[in-house]
Amino acid sequence: MGADEVIDYKTQQFEELLHDIDVVLEASPTRNNSERIKAVSVLKEGGTFVSVNTDFPFDNDLMNAVNAKKAKAASAVNQPRQEWLKEIAELIDAGQVQVLINKVFPLNEVAQAHGASQTWHVRGRLVLNIKK
Repeated sequence: MGADEVIDYKTQQFEELLHDIDVVLEASPTRNNSERIKAVSVLKEGGTFVSVNTDFPFDNDLMNAVNAKKAKAASAVNQPRQEWLKEIAELIDAGQVQVLINKVFPLNEVAQAHGASQTWHVRGRLVLNIKK
């Protein structure tokens, strides 16, 4: 996928391997502030922590860690904006953005689709086909 370096999260601790990072983009499916604080720990002083998990607000402990690094913290999307959605739709229509579909499930296999999503190891989107 073009990565310069790969960290195996099952066997390696990223916070022990990475240091002085300019920007950390947090897109983890887990909602765990202790993991976020580890991510902040790899920032260089004055770095930036960005989260796409807008449903999981920053807590005081995280903000204390950010402030200790003299860093900035931001949520990538504060609220949906119509112009962004229009621009994304235009990029998709122009073929500049492609969505990887992992599997299409018929509606009667919704439990299997849900089970697959809960593994957190699906590459691409799972689609429910409600009508043929």
